[in-house]
Amino acid sequence: MNSRFAVAFAVGGLAVAASVGAQVQPRYRQIYASDSLALMGPTLSPNGRWIAFTAQSPDNISTQVFVIGASGGTPVEITGRGATDVMPVWLPTSDGLVFRSSRASGGLMAIRVDAQSGQAKGDLHRVTLEPVQLGMSYAISPDGNEIAYATGQVQGHAYIRVVPAVGGTTRTITEVPVAAGALRWRSPESIEYAIRDRATDLATMRVASHGGTPQVVRHYDLTKGFVIDGGPFALRGAVVRINADTLGRVSVVSPGGDTVAHIDTRGSQSRGGLYQLLRIADDGSTVMMAAAHSRTAVRLASISGEGTPRTLRPISDTSSIDEAVGFSADSRGVYSLNRHLPVPRLELIPVGGGQSRFWTLPGDVRSVYATSGGQFAYVAEGHSGANHRTLHLLNLQTGKLEEVSNRVSGRRIYPNPDRNDILFAEANGTRFDFRRFIPGQGNTVIASVDTSHLNYPNRAETTFNEHGVVYHRVVGDSSLIFGQRGDVAHLITRFAGSVYALALSPDGHTLAVEGRRKEGGKSRSFAQLVSLDDELAPRTPPMDILGTAVGFDEVTWSPDGKTLGVGYSARVRSDTVLTWSFLTPDGKIQRTVQIPRPFAFSEWSTFWGKDGKHVYVLTTNDPETKMDVWRISSTGNERPQSILSREANQVWDFWLSPDEKNIVYNPDLPAHSAIWRVDLPGLAVAKP
Repeated sequence: MNSRFAVAFAVGGLAVAASVGAQVQPRYRQIYASDSLALMGPTLSPNGRWIAFTAQSPDNISTQVFVIGASGGTPVEITGRGATDVMPVWLPTSDGLVFRSSRASGGLMAIRVDAQSGQAKGDLHRVTLEPVQLGMSYAISPDGNEIAYATGQVQGHAYIRVVPAVGGTTRTITEVPVAAGALRWRSPESIEYAIRDRATDLATMRVASHGGTPQVVRHYDLTKGFVIDGGPFALRGAVVRINADTLGRVSVVSPGGDTVAHIDTRGSQSRGGLYQLLRIADDGSTVMMAAAHSRTAVRLASISGEGTPRTLRPISDTSSIDEAVGFSADSRGVYSLNRHLPVPRLELIPVGGGQSRFWTLPGDVRSVYATSGGQFAYVAEGHSGANHRTLHLLNLQTGKLEEVSNRVSGRRIYPNPDRNDILFAEANGTRFDFRRFIPGQGNTVIASVDTSHLNYPNRAETTFNEHGVVYHRVVGDSSLIFGQRGDVAHLITRFAGSVYALALSPDGHTLAVEGRRKEGGKSRSFAQLVSLDDELAPRTPPMDILGTAVGFDEVTWSPDGKTLGVGYSARVRSDTVLTWSFLTPDGKIQRTVQIPRPFAFSEWSTFWGKDGKHVYVLTTNDPETKMDVWRISSTGNERPQSILSREANQVWDFWLSPDEKNIVYNPDLPAHSAIWRVDLPGLAVAKP
């Protein structure tokens, strides 16, 4: 699929009365901003006095509806915490709101709002007894007495219904073959909605508000881009479109394709869910917008723990999102990926300051893997929703891209950290070909696996290297683990239960298995080692290890394959202590150490040092507000050492420099979120 696609939000309706050939210059005004709240779905009241929006609570547990004056001020919380309240819509009288709520199991709730103070007036009341379709799938009648909504699909059927605004008996207007969205009242007598009419079409439909046979208003050709529904995008016949090659800018175009205006989304990067970002006011010439700027910053820290980590890329409300992807071979630079620019690029930032180097990347780049050899990097391209991605080899000396494969599974790409080669799984019909690519030599098949009979595993349940692949198959309540080199599969082990992780040693002769096994009506965590021959067939029966574990977190082999590191919770103090054991391939424990673990531990990454005797482990708590990077020795009596400890940081990954003197990491700091009013002067609107 061409990565230069367009995403269009389309609602049929009235013609744009302005001259569509002329460019309209938007005027921007920031109404409200926050560094701690994620602001969504701002909508202007019909009388122009108030703005309703939703914001996630600082604890990320609930989402509330707020109201603020149209000129700014202090937001007033309308709904209490403890629920997910989203997508508020004003009553035509500007004295009440309807919103989708978990309080109603995904149905509609309503509340009155004092038109003078913006305060909640009275109690919440439930409007619908059934859930409504996700997205903007409901609309209030012009007189405010009724609400039209689309149900979700139940056993292949979905319906457009109308219910009194105060709740009560519903009437079904029509049945729709697929989920419907973009609802609006065309008039008191008719309702419009959007459905995917065919695989290549989005159709805007119109039906009488008392029921009847729907009529097609307009078709939109999906071959020219993806179309996502959104009720408030009614620029009276215009189309709101966001293009993949100009992320961060929304275009308002006429049905004939002429651009009316470009709206800068002020740093927000989104290809979907724009109903949470943009709302069109009733007059059609005002756009309310929630803009969020990531506070992600590439940071460098000394592995000795001396000094405060420093930001390699300044944090800016107008900058795009940067993320570190690794160190250069000489440890003097950090590779940073920015995939949200109009033209994505890879940047090499000097650790000690100085001029950066840049490489242009494909327009739909998803990830970059830097090799320690210093000459190459690998680039994976493809939309996050696509089944396959294209893998490129980037020559860092010439900047040229070479296609490695265009059918790569995005979850199964394994760069070799110490060489220039890369391992990946290529989807070919019902088979997965596990391949190894070496620059200048091309790629070779390690194993070809028939996946037609598999509940195909996720990445954690597959392990492979140049010696072969080990994978997991589910049959009933049993897990079967196979080893394969070439076309012949060997059953390694079978047990009742599930697999959490598999790890094949670098030499291909030992397999570590983590999972949960059923025994006598109960289940418990377990870990095993299995000795394998050159064809990945078992040489000995599986051997249980670490019988005191109650839950496993990580299993990783040292680069030389002589040591297996396992992180787990032991039976004692498992909520506050993380245990690491280091074993030989025959299952003998070399050393066991414990480090403090934050309660409700959630995320981590692990790297082995080049000496094969130390691991570097990232631990974070939940919610992710504290991080520690630990240096743990697999031998001797050296105590675990926290080489970096930071508060108020959400951290997902870090990278260890080849000289093991520094680490680089991406802290996700609170986003800067703002509500903007965008006026489109001269965009006259014909009345219904």
